[in-house]
Amino acid sequence: MSSFALRPARPEDFSQIAVIFNHYIESSLATFRTERVDRAALLDTFYSVVEQRLPYIVAIAFDDPDEPFVLGYAYASRYRPERDAYRHTAELSIYVHPDHLSAGIGTLMLDNVLGLLRQTTKPSLLLGAVAELAPVRQVLVVMALDTEGHKGGFGQRDWYVKRGFVQVGHLREVGYKFGRWVDTIILQLSLNSE
Repeated sequence: MSSFALRPARPEDFSQIAVIFNHYIESSLATFRTERVDRAALLDTFYSVVEQRLPYIVAIAFDDPDEPFVLGYAYASRYRPERDAYRHTAELSIYVHPDHLSAGIGTLMLDNVLGLLRQTTKPSLLLGAVAELAPVRQVLVVMALDTEGHKGGFGQRDWYVKRGFVQVGHLREVGYKFGRWVDTIILQLSLNSE
């Protein structure tokens, strides 16, 4: 990988996004989904995020200018969107292609999404149209505690904590995947207090 850039996601990115997400469905606890998803299902999420006026970005490698390669993607979605009182809270999702981990891509995507969320009243380019981002005050990360992972599962949590997130919850044995019960950790970043 020689160079990459961040940009808003486009519908044509979603075949590659599906490959990344299905990798994590099948081989990790990064998501509690257990069944593969197709491009159409991921596009539904994308259109929902865009409709909510929230950021959905991709990291693109430009080794081949004719075929940009999706290195990762990140987005913020409304937390419990069916309950309007949560309208100022977003949940963050970040996925990096498994062949490009630890290259700083996740950090850049996190910084970019948080930057967009901090500018909730400034215009932002989404799908080629100017839209105003919804006012988000709190950002949540809901992540599995993979006890077989780095630092007994706390490596990913520590990555978020270094970037200002605070662990605010620990739900025990709320997920079941790969034949074992899995805890969930909730992390929170207040954009309001910065």
